[in-house]
Amino acid sequence: MAAREDYITATSQAGDAYASAAANLQKDADQTRIDALTAQVQDLQQQLADCQAGNVVQQTTLMGSACAGWWSGKAGTAKETRQQGTARIQQAFPGIGVWRTWETNPSYLDKSIQVFLDTGSVSNVQSCVNALLAYNTKTNWLSCWHEPENDNVAIADWQKIQMQAGAVVAQNGKGKVRYVSLLMGETGIPSRNPPTSADQWFNFDLGNIDCIGCDLYQNAKDDASADRAQDTLGPWITLARKLNKPLVIGEFGVRRVNPPWSPGISDSARATYAQACITMMDTEKFANGKPVVEACMIYESDSGTSGRLPWNILGPPGQTAPYSPKVQQVWAARFAKQK
Repeated sequence: MAAREDYITATSQAGDAYASAAANLQKDADQTRIDALTAQVQDLQQQLADCQAGNVVQQTTLMGSACAGWWSGKAGTAKETRQQGTARIQQAFPGIGVWRTWETNPSYLDKSIQVFLDTGSVSNVQSCVNALLAYNTKTNWLSCWHEPENDNVAIADWQKIQMQAGAVVAQNGKGKVRYVSLLMGETGIPSRNPPTSADQWFNFDLGNIDCIGCDLYQNAKDDASADRAQDTLGPWITLARKLNKPLVIGEFGVRRVNPPWSPGISDSARATYAQACITMMDTEKFANGKPVVEACMIYESDSGTSGRLPWNILGPPGQTAPYSPKVQQVWAARFAKQK
């Protein structure tokens, strides 16, 4: 009899324990769902706040252009100021969303800008950040000592400047100024056999670096040898994913139709390359949905020398026909999506 009562008691206790466990599991499940819904609400509230503040999360690559124009006159007699050049480029590509410049408060621009400080010192980084914050409420990018490979600088010295400048921007940029450590494009393209690799240059604490960057150009002597998008942009996207840092392309160009090198790359080959790169930039995303390539600026500037004539898509001031009409059509179609 006692055994039977013990069995009943044990069974009852087990049932109570099961019921309690089931209730706890349900409570945990409910709490998990509550937490998930709370997180969704908080995310929506943040999105609403961002929209109200004009700080909408970017989901596609922001496309733009260099704004130097034909101010140098190195490759021709026709000259124009940066303001005139910017107006001419803007007329051809009205959807431009970001400009590459050396000025921190260009009154003739009303878009985001990427500023280059070509210096081995961080003494003026703070004043540049302040100027950018005062210039507009958009997101702007800042680079210090871009393309250091051209200056034969020691990697360690460049890395030190990047960490110092990045720290200044991180502390004072208020999320509106983003710091970019930017190299030459070939440094990140193994097939070009660079003397040093991008992995070497970026082998430092990237905690205060918002983006990595490069100046990317299509090279070749003819259509058959012309670079493909997967050969140039591809390795940089792979590196950006590896470092978990968005990529900013400060200069994007393809050699203009003959010259500079005979027979040169045709307009059709240039257009094919440009379209392939644009497609890659618009489709490559991080897990959070943000673009791997955060911004890209075509190099629409007269800085060529006699041996390397302009990279321009458009012709010089006063010339109606572009150097590369098919490339112009490709970029005009992409810029139109940003209007």
